[in-house]
Amino acid sequence: MSRELPTVKVERETNSPRVPTTVETAREYVLLNGAEAAGVLRMSPATLRWWARPNVRRGPPFIRVGSRTRYRLSDLLKYLEEKTVRPERGAAPRVAEILQ
Repeated sequence: MSRELPTVKVERETNSPRVPTTVETAREYVLLNGAEAAGVLRMSPATLRWWARPNVRRGPPFIRVGSRTRYRLSDLLKYLEEKTVRPERGAAPRVAEILQ
């Protein structure tokens, strides 16, 4: 269920740094709702709702737009990168040693 960003050509009319000029910088401005964010993270939307509660505050960063919760795609990707575990070489015992 991989969703690719559409190719977008942005005409820059102002000198504002808030206007994305490339697809790479446009990624910073993509906002996803809870169901879409849950799809990116491969988890339940209910889990994201729980994490966004004021007394819990876990999970990826989010934005409140009125009463709605939105997630930046770039924040979700950064969150996944931060949670990636890279085991050290040789740290885990070999299967043959475990079975003996």
